[in-house]
Amino acid sequence: MHGEVYELLPVAYAEAGQDGQDALLARLEAGPDSGRYGLPPAELERLVEEIEAWQDDWRQRLLSALELQLDEAAHQRLDALRKRRGKIDRPGF
Repeated sequence: MHGEVYELLPVAYAEAGQDGQDALLARLEAGPDSGRYGLPPAELERLVEEIEAWQDDWRQRLLSALELQLDEAAHQRLDALRKRRGKIDRPGF
């Protein structure tokens, strides 16, 4: 699935206009909703570091797909993710 999203996301982003682009970047910043993982609250609390790492991986993959189109602030966010978690070598896979 990542491969298709990685290829289509830049097209959708380019066609979204400024409001759509801002909304997409805000959604990426918010990250996946951990409440939708199907885990009980106690388990979510126990796995908080692993969940945060997975969410950062998710953010980095999607922001990497948009790297050439990002404004300075979003590019800095991508760079910060890469510094904190390490750069994903093949983000589209």
